Amino acid sequence: GAFILRQNGDGSGNGMAITSSHATSHRIWKDASGNLNIGSSANADAFKQDTTGNLTIEGSISSGDITSTHTGGGTINLRRDDTTISGTNTLGAILFQGDDPTDGTFNSGAAIFGTANGSWASGSYPGQLELKTRNTSGSLVTALTLGSDQSATFTGNVTLNSRLTFEYNGSGTGNNYIETGTNTLAFKNSGGTSIILTNFSTGATTFAGN
Repeated sequence: GAFILRQNGDGSGNGMAITSSHATSHRIWKDASGNLNIGSSANADAFKQDTTGNLTIEGSISSGDITSTHTGGGTINLRRDDTTISGTNTLGAILFQGDDPTDGTFNSGAAIFGTANGSWASGSYPGQLELKTRNTSGSLVTALTLGSDQSATFTGNVTLNSRLTFEYNGSGTGNNYIETGTNTLAFKNSGGTSIILTNFSTGATTFAGN
């Protein structure tokens, strides 16, 4: 095939292009702003790198890992291009998938969704996180919602390995908690004294006070 370097890289009088013909239907070009572009006329921004190094890809990355490295910490932005966000519109999602049992056919077993939590307006952008899981049948179901009011809502049972602490003054001190032991459940104050102790073996409940 031909290898052609031409002016008018974007078909609108801007930049330079490398093409396989004199047409601009498929090309690699540098536009008037200095951005490097790879794509067809139908998807001109399939690959775009601007003068500051930002990279934009429209479509899927079929293989490989995605790594973001920056001195201030890497960032991955998942964006909804929409000026009328409302309700629980999806802002972005991470889907965890596999192609077992059919090669090339991918299904989601778990997911993290970022969604709106109401209508957006200038200075008001309510959002929430939904952690979804899937059992042996059915579709993805929300297991945990972290709300815009910083609440946490669990759909199913919650299993604790040790204790549940209640912080009432925001300082991290002076907290009461519930703690499990061998066949026991204790309500304790910040000093570790059992105020209420229930023994599941005997069925007895002991109160520290009246």
